[in-house]
Amino acid sequence: MTRGNLKLTAGKAFRNPSQLERFYASQTQIASYNVRPEQVFSAEAEFTHRFSRVVSGLITGYTNYVTNLIELGTTGYQGMDVNQDRNSNAPILVLGAETELRHEWQQGWMLSASASIQKASYQNDGNRRNVPNSPLLLGAAKAMMR
Repeated sequence: MTRGNLKLTAGKAFRNPSQLERFYASQTQIASYNVRPEQVFSAEAEFTHRFSRVVSGLITGYTNYVTNLIELGTTGYQGMDVNQDRNSNAPILVLGAETELRHEWQQGWMLSASASIQKASYQNDGNRRNVPNSPLLLGAAKAMMR
């Protein structure tokens, strides 16, 4: 029985602006016809070690680089300050690590528990400020059946 594997993955993804982000207009917001898709480049290294036929542990390191993030900002329009969706000039870098313990039964059941730590920060920001609503610590417990 092989005791461990190393898996390396890399990818690129995008998210087109929604209809709301492109065309919404009101008394306090103007449409954003020129907003571009968000871009994400990611890489991950995962090592899985089998302690027995049913118990395994995983250690993962990952990074994501996000550009053109769509954000709501203010702009001057006809002498007034109004809201408008736009692409951010500051890319975001996310670095993280995760560990997981998994128990798989032969009948198709699986239980796992994991914990992660990640740091997301703006890159073109003088003080490398943190990204709001991006937690530092994450945890999960899962139960699955095939």
